[in-house]
Amino acid sequence: MSKHVILTVVIVLPIGLAGGAAASYVWLRNCGSCRVGIASGHEEADVHSAHDHEQHAEDSGHEDHEEGVVRLSDEMMRQLDIKVSVAGGGHLERTLQLPGEIVLNADRVAHIVPRVAGMVREVRKNVGDEVEAGELMAVLESRELAEAKAADLAAEARLRLAERNYKRVEELVQKKISPEQEIHEARQKLEEAQIAHRETSAKLYALGLDHDEVSTMNQQNDAAFSRYEIRAPFAGCVVDKHVVLGEVHDSGSDVFVVTDLSNVWVDITTYTHESAQVRPGARVRVSAPGPGGRPMTVEGTISYTSPIIRESTRTGLARAVLANENLAWKPGLFVTAEIVVGSENVPVLVPNEAIQTVEGQTVVFVVEDDGFKKRPVVVGGSNKTHTALVSGIEPGERYVAGGAFILKAELSKGTGGHEH
Repeated sequence: MSKHVILTVVIVLPIGLAGGAAASYVWLRNCGSCRVGIASGHEEADVHSAHDHEQHAEDSGHEDHEEGVVRLSDEMMRQLDIKVSVAGGGHLERTLQLPGEIVLNADRVAHIVPRVAGMVREVRKNVGDEVEAGELMAVLESRELAEAKAADLAAEARLRLAERNYKRVEELVQKKISPEQEIHEARQKLEEAQIAHRETSAKLYALGLDHDEVSTMNQQNDAAFSRYEIRAPFAGCVVDKHVVLGEVHDSGSDVFVVTDLSNVWVDITTYTHESAQVRPGARVRVSAPGPGGRPMTVEGTISYTSPIIRESTRTGLARAVLANENLAWKPGLFVTAEIVVGSENVPVLVPNEAIQTVEGQTVVFVVEDDGFKKRPVVVGGSNKTHTALVSGIEPGERYVAGGAFILKAELSKGTGGHEH
């Protein structure tokens, strides 16, 4: 048994100091350590009483949460929006989130180039205008076109003349009035006229006209011979324009660019280690910030994956075609593409917000008779919204699917607020 030396020094102050009260100072020496106690009358008892009450309060608060149970009234659950669900199986999709960009559908973009050189006489459409298929957009005055039309009409006239001459000679030969040699010459001229007419008709066809159109112009004014009309190839929107009234255009430059914006492409960047997982036919969800900050989302299908890796960025390309009837998906917009690369059925599937970390453990709050109790779980695969549970909860059990972070905060209060 260790020996203790206790030295007690009592100092008595004269009566009359501090209103006649006496104060004692006690010096305690215990195994080399010193403690100083100051007391006066009932004050010492009050200190002990407050300390005992505080210690009891701490002990009491710890007992309320020592089993990881949180108790809330029905009214408090409504106010905190605590949602309870029944555990069950589901379909877990494995997805990849990749960056992408909305671009024009190249299959529905027309760079309109005039087939002849000429001077601009009319401009009827501007950037942003909608056009219908075949609608007139501009008019050129072209000498080249006038010459082609005139050549075709002249070739047609020579053909008609050769046909009539051949019939006349044929009749004369049959009546033995003309020698048979003349019919051979007439047939040769007819065939030459037919060849020349086919050549001029082919040139007109290459300029976007046919012979019947030119034939009707023979009764019209001469201005119609040089008129070249630029028309929309399909319904769409004018997104670019390079034509001004009075300027001269050759046949090698764009005058309009028209695109059909009713559907667009989303070009998705795939990284080397993920390219093999992205295949044509995979479902994709495309999202981007919308008006007022609200997200826009649309679903599509991967239609193309590039067979090569870009040398400059070491990334691949996947593409999907998106419906764009309301024109909300504007080319140039950056988006996030969530591609479904696999799926599986799992026995227990819970929302991600149901899973919390308490004291280093992964837990889910389950419903028991006396409240909500934390229960350790083992998680499996997950995606953006849901997680599969390998163990810890059985199908049919009730658990907190929404607002679990509030229960975690309530539980932390009972442990001194150390859980974050």
